Amino acid sequence: MEKPSGTPRDVWWWLWVVAPPIPAAVLTLLDATFPGGSLLRLLTVAAWVFAFFAWVVVLALSGIRTRVALLVTPVVAATTWGLAATEIPFRGAFALSEAALTSFVKSLPIEPEEKPSDTEGSASFRLVGLYIVGGWSRRAGAAHIGVVGGGGVLEQCGLTYLTGDRIEDYDYSSVRPLHGGWYAVCSAD
Repeated sequence: MEKPSGTPRDVWWWLWVVAPPIPAAVLTLLDATFPGGSLLRLLTVAAWVFAFFAWVVVLALSGIRTRVALLVTPVVAATTWGLAATEIPFRGAFALSEAALTSFVKSLPIEPEEKPSDTEGSASFRLVGLYIVGGWSRRAGAAHIGVVGGGGVLEQCGLTYLTGDRIEDYDYSSVRPLHGGWYAVCSAD
């Protein structure tokens, strides 16, 4: 990577080329660790708009015309969006949390089938693996964990662990199989 010549002006321009895409990339990858995304998506879009705007302004107003400067923001954006699209951040976070999630689910008491669904879960929150869960239930054939921040405004997302039931027996708007009976699920509100 070509280094700036060392004058304060050159360092300032390079900082404006390199710095804006970094927080946007971090926010994007953090958003991608939630099942169904999260409300961070709005902040992520704003961060990418700012990064693109800063990139265009710096290229228009500065003397930086090197190929490296032209490629910093697009390469960071393409790499970040590629990782998010392949679900690597989500699957990595789930893999790191799977043992804790499974242990948590197995520690929950089995609730009777006739229990009304509006009493599902608990009012408390708990850190399980890398996820903050708030709301959980366990039936004879399945357990559902609500992930705080998962989904967004129009849908709630979480994780379902099946021990005997079929995923088709449940009414979810989207289902993604994960590993060992685990599914990432979303329900429209």
